[in-house]
This record gives sequence, structure tokens and C-alpha cells, in this order.
Amino acid sequence: MAQLNFFDCNTYIGRQRKPSPLAFHTVEGLLAEMDYLGIDEAVVYHATGGNGSLMQAIKGHDRLHGCWVYPLHHYPSMPEPIKVVEDMLDQGVKITRLLPSFYHANLVADWACGKLFSAFEAYRTPVFLTDSDLGKFPDETRPSYSAQNIYDICQRHPQMPLVIMRLNFSAMNIIHPLMNQCPNLHVEISYYTPHQGVEHLVHHFGPERILFGTGMPYNGPGVALGLMRYSELTDEARALIAGGNLRRLMAEVG
Repeated sequence: MAQLNFFDCNTYIGRQRKPSPLAFHTVEGLLAEMDYLGIDEAVVYHATGGNGSLMQAIKGHDRLHGCWVYPLHHYPSMPEPIKVVEDMLDQGVKITRLLPSFYHANLVADWACGKLFSAFEAYRTPVFLTDSDLGKFPDETRPSYSAQNIYDICQRHPQMPLVIMRLNFSAMNIIHPLMNQCPNLHVEISYYTPHQGVEHLVHHFGPERILFGTGMPYNGPGVALGLMRYSELTDEARALIAGGNLRRLMAEVG
């Protein structure tokens, strides 16, 4: 197997309210785990301290790339979306992560967030949509978006790469028509466990829209690393998924 330059698109630092047992929560812990696992670079967000705390924590660590979390609330006091995106890029951040929540009325719908998505699209900023649950109906404990939301956003903002994080096996039937109709839709595989599931996606859609992520420290990294090292893929496909696709998306920002 060819040497892989792993670029993990799904890590965080900071303590969560319900942390995984034995999970690290610092930059030093993340880097140590990356060294142990052979992961070269990672995109990281801050679970509790906000974007400012994130930037301070990763300062001077070239292997770590910041991901700003943008809450999807829509109060008049919020700055204009284009200003948020430009501030992000000025600080070298090229990835954003949205946290939809029905309970907090943070909706993933173009009628509510169209200006925000237009701002991300203007700079081709990859948007990570967290905690996919496309195979179930949203309620107060689950993300408040559906396949229809995803389709509408992708169709109306075709130059904005949208990444479904933690793609679940329960979404297998839904992700097919979505990826067929939406060339800007990507998926992350830290939670994707169907037998030969990655091979299935590559066969139908090619490897260019699949991203490697572990979900550390909440998730154990073994699933994603096992998929990359033991799936029946060509060396070229494996290299793209392991890190090449993410590097390309980030290079296109701006």
C-alpha cells in the first residue's frame, strides 16, 4: 500500500459536557494522538471556548488548521455574513462548521440562511454540516435538517462545497439521489460503517467527494483508519480520500 498523507477533517479540542472516557481535550493531546496514528494534519474546532480560544490554542502549530463554528441563529444583531467570512479568511481559516439545532431554532434552510450560504459560496468556503442524521426525522434532540434542506442548499449555491459530517449507514438510500443531483455535496466517513460502504460510494460517485475524518476525541479513530487502510480501493482513490480532496478544497478557497 502506498504511503498515505492523512489529513483529518474532523477533530476538536476543549472539554464537552459528556466527554468520552479517557478522551484528550488539549492541543498537545491531539498532536500526540496524531503522531501515534500517523496522521499528518488535522482540521480542528473548539468544542467550548469559541473561535478566539481556538486560534490562540493552535497558534504556532502548522499541522493544525482552524475551523470556525458559526451558530445558525438569525438575530438582527448578528454581523453581516460576508463580514464573518472575510474575518475568517483574514485569519487564515478556510473551513466553517455549522451547528444546526431544532431546540435552539438554528435552521438549515435557504429561506433562513440564504445570505450566509451566499457569503460562503462567494469565496468557495467548504461548509461542514455537523452530525448527520439524514436517515431519521429531526426532533428536539436531533439536527434540524432533512434531505430536502440539503438538496435546496446545494442547488441554490452550487459553488459552495457542502460536507455532511458523520455520514450514517442509515442514510444510504438518501445519499444516493442527493449526490447524483448535487455535485458540490461531499461526505465524511468517521461514522460510516456499512460493509464495503466506501467502495460503494467510490464506485457510484468517484473518490473526489469523500473526506477522511476521525471524530477525535469523542470517536475512536479506528473505524476511519481501518476504512482507509483495508478498503478495496486503488492507491489513487485512497490518497484522495485520505487527504488530497481536503487539500484541494482548501486550496480553492478565495
